[in-house]
Amino acid sequence: MHRTCWRLLLLLACAGLLGCQDSGDALARQEVEVLAEFAETLKSVQDEATAKAAEPKVQELSFRLRHLNEKFDELKVSTEGQKELEQKYEKSIKESVSAITAEMARIKGLNLPAETQRLLAIPPEATAG
Repeated sequence: MHRTCWRLLLLLACAGLLGCQDSGDALARQEVEVLAEFAETLKSVQDEATAKAAEPKVQELSFRLRHLNEKFDELKVSTEGQKELEQKYEKSIKESVSAITAEMARIKGLNLPAETQRLLAIPPEATAG
């Protein structure tokens, strides 16, 4: 039993050292995925009904972005590490942000109620980091 516990602890430690879940790279990759999903969700908005249908997904994605940024801040990635991640994911992030910006402009042209448009936007605290 004692030996099994040590093996389990060793596996957990190795998983932590390898950064299976929370490495800066994994978090950046997840952020890219969330931003792409955000853009796709906004593409589904065609009128007030589809905007209201998209609101829960937008809120979930905003929460996920905030959570990822918090976890990234906790990692205390070095300046050099941050630069490497920015270089690696810059193109994907820019593409998603550009798509989100274009979709938000398109949605603004739908003349939806201001509150609905506000709920479809990425809150600033979700992208602060």
